[in-house]
Amino acid sequence: MRKLFVLLSFIILSVSCAKGPFGDEGSYYHSDSDKLKDLSLDHIEITGDPEFQAVSSLDILQKKISDIHGASDISDSFWGLRVESLKTGEVIYNHQGRKFFRPASNMKILTTSYTLEKLGTDFKFKTSIFFDRALGDDYYFTVQGSGDPSINNHYREHPSNQTKFLNFLSDAVVEKLAGLGISKDKINIKIQLDPWIFAAKKFNTEWTYHDFSYCYGAPISGLQIGRSCENFTITSKTSSDPVVIKTQNSLSSSVAITNNIKPQNGSLDIGYHVNPWGNEVLFRGRIPLNHKFQTKLAIPDSTLYFGDLSASAIRKKSRTELPEIEATVEFSVLEKSASTKAIELVGDYQSVRLGTLAKVLMKNSNNQYAESFLLRATPFGTIGGAISNLKRFLRNEVGIDTGGVAIADGSGASHYNYLRPHDLLSVLKFNHQNAKRFEAFKKTLPIAGVDGTLYKRMRSGSAKGKVWAKTGTVTRSSSLS
Repeated sequence: MRKLFVLLSFIILSVSCAKGPFGDEGSYYHSDSDKLKDLSLDHIEITGDPEFQAVSSLDILQKKISDIHGASDISDSFWGLRVESLKTGEVIYNHQGRKFFRPASNMKILTTSYTLEKLGTDFKFKTSIFFDRALGDDYYFTVQGSGDPSINNHYREHPSNQTKFLNFLSDAVVEKLAGLGISKDKINIKIQLDPWIFAAKKFNTEWTYHDFSYCYGAPISGLQIGRSCENFTITSKTSSDPVVIKTQNSLSSSVAITNNIKPQNGSLDIGYHVNPWGNEVLFRGRIPLNHKFQTKLAIPDSTLYFGDLSASAIRKKSRTELPEIEATVEFSVLEKSASTKAIELVGDYQSVRLGTLAKVLMKNSNNQYAESFLLRATPFGTIGGAISNLKRFLRNEVGIDTGGVAIADGSGASHYNYLRPHDLLSVLKFNHQNAKRFEAFKKTLPIAGVDGTLYKRMRSGSAKGKVWAKTGTVTRSSSLS
């Protein structure tokens, strides 16, 4: 019985998918056919060594793939598939493997490979707190970011990290003030934010406008917290009482809320969108009487959101630790990166290792992590510069002909990314060429039927636990490598 250990890249552009955007994270994905979502190795018998897919017969593999792509419910789709033997390089199956498709979140394979190669698995993001100066009743601190996407409480790889960071920041500020022996009754704590490790715009103009409203489309910054994603609660009482919209956190500076929701009898019909140009969230529609509705939406300016949550934490800490002093806390964003040579460092907060964060990025298909990784590999650079460096890496180190390759972001959320299945296989093979690199990269991939975006896929077949793969979905496109 012949066994083949294979690398596979599959992309499908389908006219059969439901209308509306969808993605791996915060998915809006609904397909008219399960085969668009699970057109993978569910239908192919897997045996042997789980290092990669092992199939018992080349003929059987080719026939089963042909049977799948010949199904009537995907016959109107444009698709590409390339399968190669990992050991021999033999092309096992190829259909339009050198045609260009939207890779969706398979773009994260490129971003993760590039960043791990350039920064190393032991790299850590660092957020630094400095005491700048005292000027009258004003005490100035500078918070300098490095683009850490992990200051949030969402993932088990860095549990309660947002809470830990806010405690660290507020402790550093208050302990420094306590050490100054301040005898005044009132002081002003001025927090200066330096997010300029990323010179990019706060949102990617290559994404669709719709994406900006949802947490998976939240902007990035050199200083970002809580995935720039906020809980909104909308409450109605009687027809004469105004509808109330509240946020989980106190947001005095980072967002304005426009409320055009009317209370009335009938069904719930609420619409909302985030205006990234005006730092505004707009709500409209109607809500039944005596009703509560909750949703999570992106905050359009990540730096201001970071400032709001940081100022709130410092304010709370100063009340308990400096009860004899009445302290106001304000923040501002510096116009350019600060020189920290002549000011006092009072604390450095470090993330977990990049290798661990890469698992969060890939297994959860997190767009914010992907964009932060790409830009951090090109410090103080623009998104254009970061993409140029990524293409140079693909061309010079991976060996991809990038002449026709189009890259618009690091996450794959843009519809302006175009790659070939052959390109994705080239990146997978690049990772496999070096044992240390391969081990680090393999740990980031979702495992079929076990975790990540493959947790609910291939759960009952023999592929469970034997396939390491990256999923990808954007409107009318699906990929798996």
